[in-house]
Amino acid sequence: MPGQRLWFHTFGFGFDELRNDYKVVSIMSIGDQPWAEVYSLNSGSWREISPKALRYTIAIGAPQAYLNGVAHWVATDYRKPRGDAKCSCIVTFSIKEEVFGEMNLPETRSMTLEVLVRLQRMTVLQESLSYIDIDADCYVPRFWVWVMKKYGVEDSWTLLFRVDTSDMVWPVGFRMNGEFVMEANRALISYDPESKQVKDLGIHGYDLLQCFDNFYVGKYVESLVLLDRRGRAVLTPEHSGTTDG
Repeated sequence: MPGQRLWFHTFGFGFDELRNDYKVVSIMSIGDQPWAEVYSLNSGSWREISPKALRYTIAIGAPQAYLNGVAHWVATDYRKPRGDAKCSCIVTFSIKEEVFGEMNLPETRSMTLEVLVRLQRMTVLQESLSYIDIDADCYVPRFWVWVMKKYGVEDSWTLLFRVDTSDMVWPVGFRMNGEFVMEANRALISYDPESKQVKDLGIHGYDLLQCFDNFYVGKYVESLVLLDRRGRAVLTPEHSGTTDG
C-alpha cells in the first residue's frame, strides 16, 4: 500500500507489455491536492508519479475501464455547474507510459440539463470503450449506453440504447458476448439489446447499507505469475484467453 497517506480515491490495475510487469496506480487526494503512486510487481515497491493532468476529481472507488493498456475513469470538476457540458471528462492512465490524460465524454441529455442526481461509469464492450450515463432523479433510474466506435476518436461516440425498467436496477457492465449486465435486488441479471431478453445469472451480492455497486465486471487475460522469495514477479511469456471478469 502507499506509504503514510490517507484519502484514497481509487485504484487502477494493468499490464506493462514493454517491461513485462503488472502495475497498480493509486490516486489519492490530500485536501485539494491530488497525489498518485504506482506499484510495480517487478520491483515490489511503490513510487510517486506526477499527477499534473489530474484537474478533475475521480469518485472514491470508481471502477476502471481497462482497454489498450490504459485505465479509464469518469471524473468531475465540481467547481463547474452541473449543466456545464465540460464539468465531466474521462481521465486516463497509461500503464506503460505512467502518464495521465483526458478524453471528452459524449454530449448527453444530462450534460445539457440541470439534473439533480447524475451518475456515470466507464466500462468495456468487447473491444470498445463504453460510457453509461445514469439519471437517478427518479425512483427508478434510467440510463443511456454509449460506445466509442474508434478508440481515441471523440466524434465516434455513438448512442447504443436506453434502458427504462419498472424495477430498481443498476448498470454494471458488459459480458464478452455483448449482453448488458445489471444489478437487481443484490443479484446480477443480463440484458440482450437485440432480443430484449433478460435472464438471471445466478450471482448474488451483499446489500451494504442499501447501496448499489456490489459488483464489477471487467475483462482479464489468463496468465501465470510466479513470485520468488524476494517478492519479485516471474512472468510467463504468453498472455492469452480473454474471459469475462
